[in-house]
Amino acid sequence: MTLKWSARVPKKTSLKFMLRSASTIAGLSKVGWSGPTSPNDFYKAATSNNANPALPASGQATINKVHNGHRYIQYRAFFQQGYDFTNTPVLEKVEFIYK
Repeated sequence: MTLKWSARVPKKTSLKFMLRSASTIAGLSKVGWSGPTSPNDFYKAATSNNANPALPASGQATINKVHNGHRYIQYRAFFQQGYDFTNTPVLEKVEFIYK
């Protein structure tokens, strides 16, 4: 399974993700969030060299195998604003690709 996104991530900002999944929707609230290798890791979007990118950039990451076979999956995104508070990441699209 692959996590795919489209986002504008200006210089001096960041965008990262964590996932959780379960076999039932009720089970989602009982499991912790995790990144690609552990609960202390994040799926990270690449940061642009441009202070204000006009077009979104695509990124993707293979999802941790702990989510295999689960019907319900959630993501949460963390947006870190620039130091001067003039730029912020813009998340345009998130997809999960099942193979």
